[in-house]
Amino acid sequence: MFFQKEKNHIIINFLGIKLKISTNVNLVEYCYYKILKLVKDIRIKLKLKFKKKSEYRIIPFGTYCMSRCITTFSGIKPTKKEGEKTLPFDLAFFHDVNKIIELVDTNFKHFYDDLEYNDKEKLWENKTLNAIFNHDGELSKEEFIERYDSRIKNLYEYLNDKNYHLYILTATFDYIDKEHISKMLKLFKKFRKSDEFDIIIICQSAELSNCEEKNVHIINQKHNLEYFKIIDTNGEWTKGIRKRNSKYSQKIY
Repeated sequence: MFFQKEKNHIIINFLGIKLKISTNVNLVEYCYYKILKLVKDIRIKLKLKFKKKSEYRIIPFGTYCMSRCITTFSGIKPTKKEGEKTLPFDLAFFHDVNKIIELVDTNFKHFYDDLEYNDKEKLWENKTLNAIFNHDGELSKEEFIERYDSRIKNLYEYLNDKNYHLYILTATFDYIDKEHISKMLKLFKKFRKSDEFDIIIICQSAELSNCEEKNVHIINQKHNLEYFKIIDTNGEWTKGIRKRNSKYSQKIY
């Protein structure tokens, strides 16, 4: 191991692995969270080694990309390179849970009706659906439709494939009440039996959600709301959770 000092940074080289650390960072705290991240990653990978990934599939169900990101970062959902297909709610904002349910229930019947391009923000949006497609701004309308037709097809393929247990994962800052949960259960029971899927809700609302349904699980995040705001500076929460090098991102993870 050797240390090399540069302007505003320290370079640590250990067995060919280089870490570049800002001198503004508390070194002890930095190393602590790096080690904590490593231990948790190893634990997850060892656990998954003895459980076939083919036994289950995770379906991101809005309302933003937390569902896809947190499961991919942790290794419990395969990446696109590993063969996982992209789905319509993976990487976009769908702020209304009821609209998400309605889309899936109606085979996305009116999905493209009010699709418009926002020249100022350089993205596609659908105000009727309260949806913002912030990762698709480089596409023409024809290319956008082609991409989402494919993602929609993938979704129904996964929903109808009985070889897998499904985990339907929603992350939302809105309060999820019993009516929302009832609608979600009714929707997915159209595709499979109750013991063939679970609904997991990451509730980032200031109001706690609860549910007594056997296959519905609530992860309340009220206690982490202030931490999320800290790591979400300039919309960079994904970087914080992926690196997990602070107490804020580690607690959320």
